[in-house]
Amino acid sequence: CVSFNITNSALFEQDSYLLLSSFAFFPTNEEAKAFLGASYSQVEDEEGPNIDIPYGDGETYHTTCGRKMDFVASYYDEYDGFGGETTGVLSSGALDENGLLTKGNHVVTFTASDLSGNISMKELQLVVGDRDNDAPIINFYADTLYVLANSYNKLVFSVYDEVDGEVGYELSYSPDAINDKGQFNVGTHTLTITASDFTGNVATKIITIISGYDINPDGLQIIDEGEI
Repeated sequence: CVSFNITNSALFEQDSYLLLSSFAFFPTNEEAKAFLGASYSQVEDEEGPNIDIPYGDGETYHTTCGRKMDFVASYYDEYDGFGGETTGVLSSGALDENGLLTKGNHVVTFTASDLSGNISMKELQLVVGDRDNDAPIINFYADTLYVLANSYNKLVFSVYDEVDGEVGYELSYSPDAINDKGQFNVGTHTLTITASDFTGNVATKIITIISGYDINPDGLQIIDEGEI
């Protein structure tokens, strides 16, 4: 950091300086420093940013081939007081012609630099095994749900993949199942749950939803078994 012992008014008269506080600023060039005739001291930054890799233990990551992945790590520089994200670069042969991971041992290299030009580099050992051919598991085991007509749609599901962990899913209702207010209309409807993992394996589950004012009591028991 650079500090000067000058008056507060001088800060506002010099266009060549970046005001940091009432009595501290950074000179922009040597001419500006000579013009002020100020003495200053500067601590040199000789260390690059710290890189935090969120895969595996930060040094080795095991996965399966056929996946499409972008490897992103975060970095932070203590001296500059700021950070960001950096995208890793894979070693030659890590990807096939479709941009999918190939089986074998590869390296992902992450690089980050600070305002002083210091560069940090960190490597992740990437161990890619056989292709994952198993689709995610949709954790909802009821085939039929009975719901009150005009009740709000608040169905939530959990989808888990043995390799990728929790993955997202999409819901698709048959036409006229839900009104503009997000409520179930009277009638028999279908709900299709679709989930895919990072390798592209797809799981689908279709549930029949019966909506009315006179609900089968057994249906309420079925609802309790699902994750709603």
